Amino acid sequence: MRSWKLSDAVKIDGGRSTPAHLQIARALEAAIVSGAIPRGSRLPTVREIAVTVGVTTSIVQRAMAELAAAGMVIGQGSAGTYVREDLTHIAPLDERMRRFARATLEDIDRLGYDRATIATYINPPSKREQS
Repeated sequence: MRSWKLSDAVKIDGGRSTPAHLQIARALEAAIVSGAIPRGSRLPTVREIAVTVGVTTSIVQRAMAELAAAGMVIGQGSAGTYVREDLTHIAPLDERMRRFARATLEDIDRLGYDRATIATYINPPSKREQS
């Protein structure tokens, strides 16, 4: 199991179209599914996450609501929020990535983009290759 540090795991990219609360939820979800945050662990408080990540507490609360709705965490009131012990209903990380990649490729196809062209957006040629 990898060690987990909030400031390393959760970073907000303001240039992305994904809302901040979903970026936080997805980062925490990945850490939970990978086992970096062990089952039964108490998560940092909403305030701690907000201060560390540099967002408002309402954004973190929305992220926690996403995780709770997905069945990954459970709130214990003033005792904090904990990773659920039983995560058998959660698909392993590699299966989740396969589903995500498959859905993304289906969207690309549906929009009529050529996958080779999309690859150039992901990995643009370096300046040296262009010369």
